[in-house]
Amino acid sequence: MNDKTAQLIAVALQVLGALPLIVYPVVLTANIMSAAAKPEPDTPRLLQAVVRTFLVGTTAYPVVFVLCLFGARRALGRGEWERGLALSSVPLCRDSRTVGSPGSLGQAGTEQVDRESK
Repeated sequence: MNDKTAQLIAVALQVLGALPLIVYPVVLTANIMSAAAKPEPDTPRLLQAVVRTFLVGTTAYPVVFVLCLFGARRALGRGEWERGLALSSVPLCRDSRTVGSPGSLGQAGTEQVDRESK
């Protein structure tokens, strides 16, 4: 793979990784409200930990994106296209992991599951 192709792929990955930043203000507002809410008394500690981890992960997304963006640009500038492509793909991998995580259900999703199982 040559440098031009690697740069083109890296830019495409970076643009796709930047798309979640469009809705980030809404996500941040929801995360603040969720962090301020008290959990139900009978909520398992593991579920509380998963939800808090999800909140921290989604809140920190811009930091992860910017660090990976600058790291990828620096690596591509040095001709290290493998590292540049790897850093460009980190935000996308993080997005796919976060969307499918149990914490993305939130409290409402777990209550629905609990009601159906009883």
